Amino acid sequence: MENKPPYPAMPLNADESIIKPSASFKKSVMDVTFAIFTFVVSYILLLICAIAIAAIFAVIGGGLIVAVQSFLTLILGGALIISGLLLIYFLVKFIFKKQPVDYSGMLEITRTEQPELFLFIQNITEEVRAPFPKRIYIAADVNAGVFYQSTFWSMFLPVKKSLKIGLGLVNCLNISEFKAVMAHEFGHFSQRSMKFSSYVYNMNRIIYDMLYENDDYFHTASVVARMHWIVALGVRMNIYLIQGMQKILQKLYVFLNKKYLALSREMEFHADAIAAYVSGANQCIISLRKIELGHECYTEVFSFLDKLAEDKQRPENIYPHHKEAIKWYAQNQNLAVDNNGMPTLEKQVTAFNNTQIIIKNQWSSHPSNNDREQHLNLAGLNTSTISNSAWDLFKEPEILQKQLTDVLYANMQGPFEILTTETISTRYNEQNYTNSYNPVYKGFYSSRYLTEFDTNEALKTASPATMVFDELFTDDNCNIPALINGLKTDLNTVEFIIESDQITTFDYQGIKYQKSDAGDIKLILQKNLQEAEEQLAMLDKLSFQFFYSKSAAPENLINGYEELFKCQQQTKQYIDLYEKLINEINPIFTTMKFADIELTVSAIYDREEELKPVLTTFTTDTKYSKLISAEDLKSLNIYLSKKWVYFNHPDYDEPSIQLLTRNVNTFYKIVADHFFTVKKTLTDSQLGLARIDK
Repeated sequence: MENKPPYPAMPLNADESIIKPSASFKKSVMDVTFAIFTFVVSYILLLICAIAIAAIFAVIGGGLIVAVQSFLTLILGGALIISGLLLIYFLVKFIFKKQPVDYSGMLEITRTEQPELFLFIQNITEEVRAPFPKRIYIAADVNAGVFYQSTFWSMFLPVKKSLKIGLGLVNCLNISEFKAVMAHEFGHFSQRSMKFSSYVYNMNRIIYDMLYENDDYFHTASVVARMHWIVALGVRMNIYLIQGMQKILQKLYVFLNKKYLALSREMEFHADAIAAYVSGANQCIISLRKIELGHECYTEVFSFLDKLAEDKQRPENIYPHHKEAIKWYAQNQNLAVDNNGMPTLEKQVTAFNNTQIIIKNQWSSHPSNNDREQHLNLAGLNTSTISNSAWDLFKEPEILQKQLTDVLYANMQGPFEILTTETISTRYNEQNYTNSYNPVYKGFYSSRYLTEFDTNEALKTASPATMVFDELFTDDNCNIPALINGLKTDLNTVEFIIESDQITTFDYQGIKYQKSDAGDIKLILQKNLQEAEEQLAMLDKLSFQFFYSKSAAPENLINGYEELFKCQQQTKQYIDLYEKLINEINPIFTTMKFADIELTVSAIYDREEELKPVLTTFTTDTKYSKLISAEDLKSLNIYLSKKWVYFNHPDYDEPSIQLLTRNVNTFYKIVADHFFTVKKTLTDSQLGLARIDK
């Protein structure tokens, strides 16, 4: 008999007070209640005004028709009556529209098909005291969510909610973490404030309908207006009235949604508290980190699969490759893994956490993961981890995985050759080994230029006897390049805050600051950036000194560094040329006067005089030509064969422009690939020369 996976226990001695709505939650509920009340009153007043105007038009129009019996008064009276009716219709037409739920990309599962999963979910709903979902669906992505069909009448009638489980999510989590995610979703099921979602959704739909979904209305008005010029005047007056109403609706939209999104963020915190109460705050925190990493790897593996799709090839099952991407990421980041090979993420992934300035986004429906972790840590509830994969809850999971894979490719133009998991895994691993640096460096050399120095001078100051590989390439040291990128991002954010008229406060390192403090924070960031760049420069030099001291062929190492430094200088020049080309091509895709078009195209021709000789060299020099695909080489040769005309008054030559942009992008790719190849050759060879087996 097959063993059932254990069910994770609730935390011991959990204080039920943590699941009570907070003061800020209650305040947000009151704010949204007031916002909804304001909207309803405003809408009713608009409707009353419309009915009153229609009634006045009807009285005047009817009076004209009855009192003055002429063709002109008949038309005028009819125009007034029609104008009034159109005004009322404009305010109520949303009632007659349906907004169906989009079930594409989802498959429904039942209790008969998945008894263990349904029992697991039933246990969670009982602990959370939430209703069992109306239906349960599976999707392909790294997500889970509550959804229901929201209609005009759902504001007044009870609506049963359904649950969506992304199989990419299941792929990332163990059973304890999966329980935490499901408990969070059922925390939403239990929130009476979820009813506000229906109100706000429908009110937004009403506003959107009145602001944008007016094609049928204006078509009807246009048909009516063509009846007579007097009728057209009535319709025009009607449109002016509607435009006034739309301005009021736009202000109501901003007011209503700012209040609701603030409540939505509080609902996330509350659902987190419920999840912590039944599954442990530690499981909630780790699941947040794993979902973030899972998203990153899901996107990464699909960039690989998209290339296969271009050749009409696809996997039979995407999920082994997603899991492989997670394991590869864990290896590259030197993350601890469990007995399933999945990262444990007992601490945050530094690559995701290098920016320290946060502008609270009043238009965001979810708080940041850092804010959620801080709130969860306040709960202080931990549970032991059941490390069984969440897939253990599913019956015949591989069948579900293949079904969802088929759904993903259903809308792509086929037919596809279906490759085995083993074939794709081999290709994926080959690509990773070919296109990434050795994992022992933990990303230290990735996506950057090395600090350039005089190798002979560096050797004069070396103290190799004190250096050890693991002490040199520590997690903190290897994170410095990412830290520098984060500091640069923060500096850009501070500049934005200083220049913005809309931002009054921001957070830095978890502390709230006023806009007036932004200049001081900028100075701190600049100092930190300078120190980090100096530390990175020192580490680049130390790593050279270390490998030189261990190398069996030190001259080869020196030659490798000098070749890389020369390549870097050339690469910087090429990237500068690429950026200038892009800046000169981009205006083509905007509206310009003919004289400006001529100047723009002339500037492109001037820049091509630099580009074409370089591309010619690339096609003949083997160190570059080996990096060019046959298809790209064919395109390059066509482009280099003559001078292309990009504008022939009064029209652009679209095929020529497409050829130009394609080959400019090919230029960038060749430059980047060559630089990567030279740097990877050096970083791999220095391990070999130093006889370091990692």
